[in-house]
Amino acid sequence: MFLLKFVSKGALRDTQLDDVNDFLECDQSMDHIGLSTQEKINIYSTVAAVLHLGNIQFEDDPDGTKGGCKILSTSEQSLSITSEMLGLDVRELRNALITRVLMTKTTSNSKDNMISYVISINVLFNLQMKRFFSFYFQVFH
Repeated sequence: MFLLKFVSKGALRDTQLDDVNDFLECDQSMDHIGLSTQEKINIYSTVAAVLHLGNIQFEDDPDGTKGGCKILSTSEQSLSITSEMLGLDVRELRNALITRVLMTKTTSNSKDNMISYVISINVLFNLQMKRFFSFYFQVFH
């Protein structure tokens, strides 16, 4: 309901921000540091994929025998777009988002040593936040 009220008021305007100009400045800065057109496209595609990934919503899976969560049906389009932009299979991305993999301690890294299990929505949220902050600090610090 809140989202509908917000959207119904029209586009957000901020007199201090100019997204078009900021984008052009960013794009020119990438040219200045010597990035090729393909490298810039790769960056834009990755950012777009991450933004679409943020649109994927989860809910508890009442049908699951082991607990866990599932992706909301209203998020299927975002899941599909994200997987396509990242060059991933939709089923593999879905599985990666709702399961966690443990590796048993052995001398090899074969798939036989992996245990995959479904995680609850609360565990999923906490795991995503840890991954986000870990990524953020690796990239920006």
